[in-house]
Amino acid sequence: MPRHLCCAALIAAGVLARACQAQFVEPDAEALYFIDGEGGGYAWAVSELADVDGDGLGDWITGAPRLATTSGNQSGRLYVYSGATGLLLYSFDGPSASSNLGYAMADAGDVDADGVHDIAGGANGAQGGVSAGNVLVYSGATGALLWTATGEELREGFGGAVAGIGDVDGDGRDDLLVGAPLTDGDSGTNAGRAYVVSGLDGSVLRVHKGAAPGDQLGIGVSGVGDIDNDGVPDYAASAQKGGPTNHGSCMVFSGADGSPLLELLADETGTNFGQFFVGGVGDFNADGTPYIYVLFGPRRLDPVRLGGGPRRGARVRARGGGCGRRRLRRSGGGGLHPQHPARLWTHLHLQWMQRFRAAHHHQ
Repeated sequence: MPRHLCCAALIAAGVLARACQAQFVEPDAEALYFIDGEGGGYAWAVSELADVDGDGLGDWITGAPRLATTSGNQSGRLYVYSGATGLLLYSFDGPSASSNLGYAMADAGDVDADGVHDIAGGANGAQGGVSAGNVLVYSGATGALLWTATGEELREGFGGAVAGIGDVDGDGRDDLLVGAPLTDGDSGTNAGRAYVVSGLDGSVLRVHKGAAPGDQLGIGVSGVGDIDNDGVPDYAASAQKGGPTNHGSCMVFSGADGSPLLELLADETGTNFGQFFVGGVGDFNADGTPYIYVLFGPRRLDPVRLGGGPRRGARVRARGGGCGRRRLRRSGGGGLHPQHPARLWTHLHLQWMQRFRAAHHHQ
C-alpha cells in the first residue's frame, strides 16, 4: 500500500490518539498536522531549523536513515519541512548504499554567508566497510549540496551526531561539530572523537578524542552558546560510557581554543549519560542562565545549568515512534521566531532538574 510522503492537517490533540497512543504532557497542547513517512526509520529523530522558506516561521528537519532510495539499500533520506504548513520543502538522498543519511540532522547555521540557515545531515554508515561516515551540508536557500565532510577512520561512525555551533574560527561563517563515537585511534577501541569542522568547506579545525576505550565520545554533540562570556560560542560532546564509573559524561569545550570548560557526570544511579541526545535549550525557566539537556538512561532528560545570558523562543514539541509518523504540537502563546527557532524533541520526558553553575567549576 503506498505511503503518503506528507499530509498536513490542523487537528485537536485528542483526535490524534487513534493512530498513535502517545499522549501530550501539556493539557493545552494543540497538534498542528500529521506527517506520514515512507518507512526506513522515518522520524526517529528531528531537528529545529531556522526559517529557510522566507515565511517568517521556523522550519524543521527529520530523516529516514534505513530507507532504500535510488542510491541503494539503506542509503537513507533527509527531509526538510515548512514549520507553518508541514509541506515538504526539500528531500535529499544518501550518496550510496548503507550510507544512512538522516541518522542525524541539524540546523547548520549560515555556512555560506547568504543570510539563510543551511541544513546538515549525518550519514554515519560504513557503506560496506569502505567509509568512515559523512556529513553533507545543503543550502537552505536553494537545496544545493554545498560540501561533504568525511571522517578519518573507517567505520568510525562519523556523522552519528551533528550540530551547528556558530562561528568559532572568526571567518564570518557558522561552523559544525560532528561526532564519531566508534573511533579507535590512540585512545583504544570505540574511544570516539568529536570533530569541529569549518562551515566554509568542511575542513577539520580541531579534534577532541575520547579518554579511554569504550567511552564513545561524540555520540551526542551540540552548541551551547557562549557560557564563558568571551564572545565565542562554546559546544558540548558526550561520551555515554565515559567518566570514572563508565556511566557517561558530557564535556563542554571553549569555542575559542577547544579547552575543556566543564565535565558533567552521571550520578550513581545513572547509565548511558549523554546517549545521542545532548543540546542547549537556552534559559527555559527564565532565571538568566542557559541550560544543556543530556539524555540520561532510558528516556530520562536532565537539564544542567551552565551560566551566561538568557535566550528564549516559542516552545514546540514533536513526537514520533514505531508508527513512522511525525506529529507536531505547540503549547503556550506565540509562533516560531526566525531568529529563535524552537526546539523539537522526540521521546524525551523531563523528570528532574540538576542545577550546575559554571562559576562553581572555576572556584
